[in-house]
Amino acid sequence: MNTIDPNPLFAQDAQSNTHNFPATKKGVLSLHAFAMERSKPKVLVLDDVYAIAETLRVILSLHGFDAVAVCDGRAAIESAKAWKPDILVSDVFMPIMDGFDTAAEIYAILPNCRVLLLSSEPRALRTVRQYRKLGFRFEFLLKPFHPSQLLNQLRRV
Repeated sequence: MNTIDPNPLFAQDAQSNTHNFPATKKGVLSLHAFAMERSKPKVLVLDDVYAIAETLRVILSLHGFDAVAVCDGRAAIESAKAWKPDILVSDVFMPIMDGFDTAAEIYAILPNCRVLLLSSEPRALRTVRQYRKLGFRFEFLLKPFHPSQLLNQLRRV
């Protein structure tokens, strides 16, 4: 008879009553490594240009973030509801739903989610300032930027 483990992070062998850590390609993951993996900041990346969203996701993943990329505002909101990211990194000017509206909706759902908005248009900073006056804690980074600028900004957000 199989038993249900009260700790869903580990699989339980019902016959030996032992727990197995989640497997990795190299074998069994240590408890310390598992805890470190779980402590990575979760970043939701939103850009309507797939190549940009995916590039940012890869850069963030290579620098210690758990990152997911989406390409439209509605998908970002649904992902945020399910995944509960720590940080949203979003392009501003996009079709259908812009980054401001998307960020505001996610911020309403997850008030502790930090927001970094990206744009090649300096006028976007004026709108960021208007949102800040309304109580939103939005940060802004002007495109183009070097990956190190993005990483430094995320560490400050």
